[in-house]
Amino acid sequence: MWNYLKRLDRDADHGGGEATPDLDSRIDAILEQSGEGFFEVGFRSRSYRTGARRTIYTGPTGDFYKTAEYVRGEHDRRQIMARASAKTGGRHKIVRVCRPDAQTTVYVLADVNRTLDFGSSRESKLELMARCAATICLSLDETKDLIRASLYANQSVVYKMLRAQMPMLAVRDLIANIIEPVTSTGSLDSGFEEAIQIVPASGQSEVVILSDFLNFTDAHYKALADMAQINNVRAIVIQDIRERELPEGTLFIPTSIQVFDMNTGRQATWWLTESNRRKYTAEFEEHQSALFKFFTDNGITYETVLTDEGEESDLKVIGLLASPPLLS
Repeated sequence: MWNYLKRLDRDADHGGGEATPDLDSRIDAILEQSGEGFFEVGFRSRSYRTGARRTIYTGPTGDFYKTAEYVRGEHDRRQIMARASAKTGGRHKIVRVCRPDAQTTVYVLADVNRTLDFGSSRESKLELMARCAATICLSLDETKDLIRASLYANQSVVYKMLRAQMPMLAVRDLIANIIEPVTSTGSLDSGFEEAIQIVPASGQSEVVILSDFLNFTDAHYKALADMAQINNVRAIVIQDIRERELPEGTLFIPTSIQVFDMNTGRQATWWLTESNRRKYTAEFEEHQSALFKFFTDNGITYETVLTDEGEESDLKVIGLLASPPLLS
């Protein structure tokens, strides 16, 4: 699939002749522009009372809840209580039933590869991603939940939180690593399979993926599908208008632009003709349809945000976070 890249020059002067703001100022601006909602978790009943959410899931870990008679397929055999079972004279097996803590850890996976370091309007795709990540943090702070993030690019993880943190303690460092990622090696491999290692193998976790999904290989799709089978996964698809359509050419003399093949890394020159513009848009729409079908088939809720939407993109993210998860 081809992509027309137009990088935003951070070193250039802006309208009033002022230099690009420093990193702290950019982070402050992103936090001011970000929204705040409520993060609806998938394995609990909905409740707006912080610290008092009632669980709808019982399992082998977490706080003790009650004892119950063992039911095959419903309880874990490892939770059978030998002494309590013996007191029934061997007639029944008694199990220990637990419920998870009130606090949830949300795992955020973000793609900071080179396909996101450009934009054709008010902000780059990385800056839009940073606003989405800030909105997630602000929403988690509302319920005092935790966040653990992993940023991936260049065939590896380039930033990882070693442990879950309070979102407002982690948000500035997270934003900084998104808007100023490590220099790309030029490889299209994203490092996604390494990034998902922060998600517990036991499943039943909340996962949010931020990406343009242009670097995904068959192996990445399989890894994501496997993860979605046992976790509640949400996807935020970051897009720019120049991924969907080429600019219009001149009326009489066709002009040329450089396009970039996301699959092979090859650059080529395209002429701005109506035929090429239709072909370019058709290829992207085919990719997008296949991506959305994959999400639907694997029970992944998703939302698309665009660099030219402004505050509307924040509202989309808030709606995605607050929507009833499929696993609940």
